[in-house]
Amino acid sequence: KAEHQFQRLLKVLDQFKPWVVLGNIDIELMINETLNTTADWELNFKAIKQRGRDAERLPSEIKVDCITVSTSPVKATIDDHIQTLMDSLLITLRRSAMADVNAIDKFITDGMDMLSTRPQTVEEVGAANKQHAALIASKPTVQPLFKEAETKNRLLRSVAGSGVEQISQLQSKWDKLELLLESHELMIKEQVEVMRGNTKSHVKAFAAQLSKFSARWNQLKPKNADLEGNAKKESTESVQVPVYYS
Repeated sequence: KAEHQFQRLLKVLDQFKPWVVLGNIDIELMINETLNTTADWELNFKAIKQRGRDAERLPSEIKVDCITVSTSPVKATIDDHIQTLMDSLLITLRRSAMADVNAIDKFITDGMDMLSTRPQTVEEVGAANKQHAALIASKPTVQPLFKEAETKNRLLRSVAGSGVEQISQLQSKWDKLELLLESHELMIKEQVEVMRGNTKSHVKAFAAQLSKFSARWNQLKPKNADLEGNAKKESTESVQVPVYYS
C-alpha cells in the first residue's frame, strides 16, 4: 500500500513537470532562435496570457489518501517562470524593433550623405550615378523593415504601454530621402553645367594669359637686325619648344 501511495505521489509530481520546464532552458536564446516576425511574438503573448489563467486554476493542495501535498511553492515557481517568459518576450521584441529601426536609419543616413554630396569631377559624377542606382535598387529590401518595425512597435505599446520612440522620427527622414532621390538627377545636371562653366572660365583665363604673353614677347623679342651670324642662330634655338615623339 505504501508503494502504491508513493506511485500516486510521483504522478502528482509528473503533472507539474510541464509547468516548470522553462526553468531548465535559456529563454532568451530560445526566443531569438524561434521568433522572427511580429506575428510570432503576438502568438506567444496570447499563449502566455492563457497559460497564466490556467496556472491560476491549479489546486493549492492535492490529497493522496491521508497525505496532503501543498502546491503553493511550485505554483509560486510557475508564476516566476511565466513572468520571466513575459519579460523576455518584451525585451526581445523591443530589441528586434530597435534592430529594424537601426537598419532603416543607417540606410537613410548613408543615402542622404551620398545624395547631398555634389560631385566635382567627371569621375565623381559617374560614381554618384552608380550610388544613386544602388540606392533605388535597395529600397524594396528596406521598405518591408519599415512596416515590420511599425507593427512591432504597435504590439509593444499594446502589451507594455510604451514603444520605440525613434520610429516616429524615421518617417520624416524617409520622406527627405525620397525627395533627394527624386531631385538627384536634376542636381547632377546642374553640377555638370557648373563644371562646364568652370572649364570654360579656365580656358578663357588661360587664353587671356597666353595672349598677354604673346603680346609681351612680340614687344620685347630681339629684332633680326640686332642679331648677326651665330648670335641669331643661338637666339632662335634658345626659344624653341622641344617636341617629343613616342
